[in-house]
Amino acid sequence: MRKQGDSGMVGADLRRLLCGAERYLRLEATDKATVVVTIVALVMVALVLSVSSVFFIGTGLVKSLTLLIGSEILSYFCVGIALLLVVVLLFVCRKPLIERPILRMLSKKILDGKMLTDNLAPDTPKEVDLHELAKSLALEMEMDAMAKGKKGGER
Repeated sequence: MRKQGDSGMVGADLRRLLCGAERYLRLEATDKATVVVTIVALVMVALVLSVSSVFFIGTGLVKSLTLLIGSEILSYFCVGIALLLVVVLLFVCRKPLIERPILRMLSKKILDGKMLTDNLAPDTPKEVDLHELAKSLALEMEMDAMAKGKKGGER
C-alpha cells in the first residue's frame, strides 16, 4: 500500500515538473516572439521614414540639378538613375549587408541563453545526489513491481 502512495507522489512530482517545463517554454516563446515583433515593427517604421526621406532628398536633388543643368526632366532622369544604381548595388551586396547581420542578430536572440535541459538538469552536487536517489528509487520500485508480478503469476 505504501508503494502506491510513493508512486502517486512520484507521479505528482512528474506532473509538477512537466507543468514547470511547459510554463518555462511558454515564457521563453513569449520572450522570443516579443523580440521578433519589436524588430519587425522597428523595421517597418524605419522603412516608411526612409522612403519619405529618399523622396524629399530626391526632390531636393532634382531642384538643385535643374539649376545646374537647366532641364527639369533631365534632372529627374539623373536622380532616378542614381536611385536605381543604389537599388542594384544593395541587391548585389544583400548577403553581407542585409542577410548576415539579420541572421546573426536573430540567432543570438533565439539560440543563446539557457536551454530547457539546462534548467531541468541538476547543477550542484546535492541536486546530483537527489537525482541519483530518485533514479535508484524508481528502479527499486520497478523491480518490486516486477517481483510482485512474478509472484502474482505463480499463484
